[in-house]
Amino acid sequence: MENDYIAHIDIKNILTSLTDVFMKTGIRSIKALLGIECKIHDIWEVRTKTVCCSNVVMTMGSSNDNYQTLLIIGIEQKSLCKLLGKEDVSPKFALDVLGELGNTYCAILMDSKELTQYIGIVKQSIPMVYVNGQSYMPCILGIEGKLYFGNDDFILMRYAIQKK
Repeated sequence: MENDYIAHIDIKNILTSLTDVFMKTGIRSIKALLGIECKIHDIWEVRTKTVCCSNVVMTMGSSNDNYQTLLIIGIEQKSLCKLLGKEDVSPKFALDVLGELGNTYCAILMDSKELTQYIGIVKQSIPMVYVNGQSYMPCILGIEGKLYFGNDDFILMRYAIQKK
């Protein structure tokens, strides 16, 4: 039990010390994939739980021998349409776009020596998208925040890490 507590504190310290890396990676990945500039209004926070109430949610896990990670991207359907300049976005197209955004985000993170020096390289799994349902995300430490585009539209991003 003591080892779990120490691992929890270590991950919290890693996430907190790399807040800037996670925020800048979010901005860079949206710019690289969609050519859209995003802004951050509030510093991202390290939390144990996330309740994602967006009606479009993408999750993508990654792992290596020592760590498991989970990337969560949540966005409202109307904001996704605005982001992509479309009147409607099908679940399949949402999977394609948000899956690519997840791939881009994770690839940029894996190029970050600041993160990989702690957890190593993690290999991504297949992304999954949930549409029109509320999701309750696992209770593991993660860093999360919003990337704003337009007036009030945003993408919620969360990157969680757990020691195996």
